[in-house]
Amino acid sequence: QREPKKGAEEDDDQVIELPDPDDDEGWQRWIDEGIKRIERSGKRKARELLSFIVKAYDYEAKLQQHQATYQVKMRSLAQQLREGTISLDAWQYKSQIEIARYTSDGYLLGKAQALGIRPSKLTGKKITPSDRQAIAGAVKEQYDYFSEFSQQVKAQVSEGKELTTAIDARAGLYQGSVRSASSQAQLNEEGEKMLTWERFAGDSCETCIKYGGETKTATKWRELDVWPAHNVKCAGNCRCGWSVAKE
Repeated sequence: QREPKKGAEEDDDQVIELPDPDDDEGWQRWIDEGIKRIERSGKRKARELLSFIVKAYDYEAKLQQHQATYQVKMRSLAQQLREGTISLDAWQYKSQIEIARYTSDGYLLGKAQALGIRPSKLTGKKITPSDRQAIAGAVKEQYDYFSEFSQQVKAQVSEGKELTTAIDARAGLYQGSVRSASSQAQLNEEGEKMLTWERFAGDSCETCIKYGGETKTATKWRELDVWPAHNVKCAGNCRCGWSVAKE
């Protein structure tokens, strides 16, 4: 991965590549870095950490912490663009790096939850080739969304319009990709298990209201191409999740 050259024209086709699906060592490094980010996100005081050790791992709490960390990073990059401390090209490049990192981190969290282990126990062997393909697909989907966003921002700049804090808010919505990837990982891991859509107790969009409480096989949910934070009206604001239905 290389930084864009200073003064170079913006390359709209430039993307941050994930490791090759067949590169076992590259993926192991990618996973190791992701696990470090997950463990660092929402760091607690030492006393709280010690009490956390004896408790069951709270995947939802960690997911929210990681989303919050990602949101701050994306908003900060947008703010730097508004204030002129980074170029449009650098904003696009650095945002793509964060999208690739945090979207894949979300998948790692979901995979660990489905396996019933802490993220730190994940290894390259547990992330299968199909997982790698799913991660790459999830990242590409976010890149496509971001490409539309960056084109709109570029148009505003070329027209001489002042960028407002609205771009900070929109950039922050990309934190939803963490939850979407986490939900997808659980779907991919659970196979034919019955999964119930657990709707967030607060405000919900019409999609989440429609599916909230419904139970289907993981395969059926994938066929519908809808899951928490994916293809839902509330997009990056979604806070729904899965529970494995009892027999």
